[in-house]
Amino acid sequence: MLLSENAHAQIHAALQPAVERFGGLSDEDQEAFRDALGRFVRVYGFLSLVVPFRNPELERDYLFCRALAAMIRDSTAGDLIADIDVQNQAANNDEATFRDHVFPKRYQKALLSRMDRNSGLICDYLDNEELQAAVRDIYAVEVHRRATVARQRTCPIGDLLGTDRESQYLEYKSTLRWDIRQQRKGGHPEDAAIKTIAGFANSPLGGTLLVGVADDGLVHGLEDDFTTFSKRGERGDRDLWGQHLENLIRSRLGDAVLPLVATEFHTVDGNHLARISIDSSGFPVYERQGDNQVFWLRTPTSTVAVREQDERDRIIARRWHQENS
Repeated sequence: MLLSENAHAQIHAALQPAVERFGGLSDEDQEAFRDALGRFVRVYGFLSLVVPFRNPELERDYLFCRALAAMIRDSTAGDLIADIDVQNQAANNDEATFRDHVFPKRYQKALLSRMDRNSGLICDYLDNEELQAAVRDIYAVEVHRRATVARQRTCPIGDLLGTDRESQYLEYKSTLRWDIRQQRKGGHPEDAAIKTIAGFANSPLGGTLLVGVADDGLVHGLEDDFTTFSKRGERGDRDLWGQHLENLIRSRLGDAVLPLVATEFHTVDGNHLARISIDSSGFPVYERQGDNQVFWLRTPTSTVAVREQDERDRIIARRWHQENS
């Protein structure tokens, strides 16, 4: 019998915080938790065959623990995220289509490829429709999002260009250094790029910033930026541009953010642009603004500053499992 939609929603809502807390444990504590959880699932599963349990709350806890045990033991989702075919399918399908029509077959295929390492888990999954549905509901959207972000790093640059292509994980900026409106260097473009990098670093998945691309998805190029460098004849434009970006990150976000940022240059129709890939940070990233520090949060439509202390503490506690101050 399949679980009801309401039951799936309850399991999903309960599992995700538990998985996040599990991820914050040490390796030793994770192993101890896996053992204890596995013992409960095995014992309850056996006893339920010979003892007529009539406790709905205990049955609910058992279903929750069984799904949680599968999540924290299974590396199959990671295989899917790294699969180029899955990345392309994630990019070409919305979350609902990916969840219902792409994920089930791809997940089962990836799971079977690990038969020698996870035979018990795989048999449980193949024989249990409830577990299949729970795994689909919990994993599919996460795999879709992570595969989409992973693909942005390596796909042909043209695949990221176009009208309405910006998203929670992809942002366009026309320039880094040259302010087109004010016709001067510095100021708003640098501020906008830095806040976007910080927002992606503070997000659970990271993201991609394309510089040299206008909001409408058309290539603007980096020539306006290149003309601001006085040593163009002595050093390459890309080298100077990359060094300027590095200096901005170091001065505004800190040295610890530099390893999270990778830059790759491309040429489209004779115009230069930069693909900046930002990894998700293992710590809160703040922008220094004079004597203040600003925490930038990436949302589905923009990057916003979280200025209220209580709200920032709640976001940080959930994202990095830290105690509220």
